[in-house]
Amino acid sequence: MKTGIPIKDVIVFLITGILLLQNFPGISAQFLGSFSTLVAMQERDLTVTVYYYRGCEEWGKHIFDITVEALPILEELAGFPYPCEFDVEIYPKKSEEVSGWGAQNLMEKGIWLNRDTYTTEMVKSGDIDGTVIHENAHYWASDAIYGNPWLKEGYAELFTYLTFERMGREEDASSKKRRWASGFEKNRYYNIPLDAFEYQSAGPSNETTALAYSKSALFCYEMYEQYGLGPLQEINRVLHRTGIAADSRTYLNLLEVFTGESQKELFVGWVYPNHIDTESWQKAENKIDELQELTEYAIQYIEENYGFHVHISTSVGYAKACIRKFEFEEALNILDREIERVTDLFSGLDEYTLKYIGSEKDVTSKVVTIEQLLTVLQEYGSTEKELENIDFFTISGIFLQHNKDNYRTDLVFAQEEIKKGNIENALSILSHMHEEISKARRYGIGIVTGVGMLVLSFALVLVRKRKKK
Repeated sequence: MKTGIPIKDVIVFLITGILLLQNFPGISAQFLGSFSTLVAMQERDLTVTVYYYRGCEEWGKHIFDITVEALPILEELAGFPYPCEFDVEIYPKKSEEVSGWGAQNLMEKGIWLNRDTYTTEMVKSGDIDGTVIHENAHYWASDAIYGNPWLKEGYAELFTYLTFERMGREEDASSKKRRWASGFEKNRYYNIPLDAFEYQSAGPSNETTALAYSKSALFCYEMYEQYGLGPLQEINRVLHRTGIAADSRTYLNLLEVFTGESQKELFVGWVYPNHIDTESWQKAENKIDELQELTEYAIQYIEENYGFHVHISTSVGYAKACIRKFEFEEALNILDREIERVTDLFSGLDEYTLKYIGSEKDVTSKVVTIEQLLTVLQEYGSTEKELENIDFFTISGIFLQHNKDNYRTDLVFAQEEIKKGNIENALSILSHMHEEISKARRYGIGIVTGVGMLVLSFALVLVRKRKKK
């Protein structure tokens, strides 16, 4: 009797194998060997595994040694611990699998090295070393820290250069810097501001991309040359701690904070277009500071002197959006109008509060806008004046309808509601008082007019009677 594996089981086995080959990055068309070890990092031991094609142990061992040596150096250079939850894995890949790039760091999926480009002969010459270090640098120079491609690539290149220096490979470091300069010169015709740099999905063949890599590296090196590693590491720590992926503008602002210097002139030409008016840019930034200081002072003054916790809404966000689009004149116009508006609001509020409410601290924990508070105080003052300056007709109506003291009681109640921060309630009371006073005046006019008509009619009757006699 013949025995064997059922054909359907063979088919299932083949399909499963194909799916594994396609979806598991550690499996290739050929069987892979690997080197693996633990690397002591600042917060944990990191498992590093480098895969290689069978028979190419020298290729794998060289990449493995470079990675193991570089990782602790990169962690120290970046200024914060290895940030990923997964370990480091490196795979050999075909050129089409990496879209023609020399290598790609796909994070959880590992680093993929173009095996067609980086042959065993190239490994022997050390030409792959900078690429391996660059890709490992992307664990720190990643999307989680930098929101613009130039920041990610520029700092990955800078860290590669500095890693070579820390390894004592001065010639490799110098060669790296020379390649930046030559790449920049070779592709200068395609010069673009770094803020406009985007990755090309088709691969590295685009000249603009080639330029951007060199230009990004040169600019990051320029910042390093001017300020050293300290401020750059401080910025990295802030971004890592806050979870902010810095775009060009955010990075500029942080660099200004940690260097204490304006960076607008430095960023123009490198990151932003040459035609930007940096003087107007700085004026707009100064106006934002002026407006924010004014609103902070107004809020503090009102809280300390009157006990109101106020919020002052402004168009700072809109002005900042204009600055991001380099529309500095429009930003300045917005900010000038806002400064004038907030000044008028604050002055009016101080005047009305002092005159009609007085100074009482810590009377409310509610937060109201300065516009709401000024509106209700103006309404309160208007109502109080109206009550103090009522005419004869209104007095008559009040006398016939109510006691004037009832209105005084309502006014005090409205004042207490204002102090509690119950703006809507206070406005409702004051509005009702306006209606009642107006109604009393109409009632008074009606009564006085009616009485007058009766008196006149009576007088006319008397006159007629006298004439008949």
